[in-house]
Amino acid sequence: MGIEQLSFITDDGELTLDFKDKVQTAINRLKQFCPPEGYYFADSYGKDSTLCRDLLIKSGVKYDGHYHRTGIDPPEAIRFGRKYHPEILNERTQDKTIWELIPISDDSVS
Repeated sequence: MGIEQLSFITDDGELTLDFKDKVQTAINRLKQFCPPEGYYFADSYGKDSTLCRDLLIKSGVKYDGHYHRTGIDPPEAIRFGRKYHPEILNERTQDKTIWELIPISDDSVS
């Protein structure tokens, strides 16, 4: 008994019908439950957020995209977001870096 890898791509490189159904179901639900003011989309520039953003775009629903910089964000993620998610509002939530926010007392340093 082993673990089977789930694949949504056929041997000839096409998407399987099962995957297309899942995408269409997600798009239909986004349309069905869209609030009048649209969705508030918190983007992390990661793979899950990128997929969600793609579904929002394909569904044609209204959304307001935000990326909240925390101070510990990898520079690669920020560059990726600026390049590939240009419509997302990039907000800095802290004026200090995470290292400036962590209190270190003399007793904690060994």
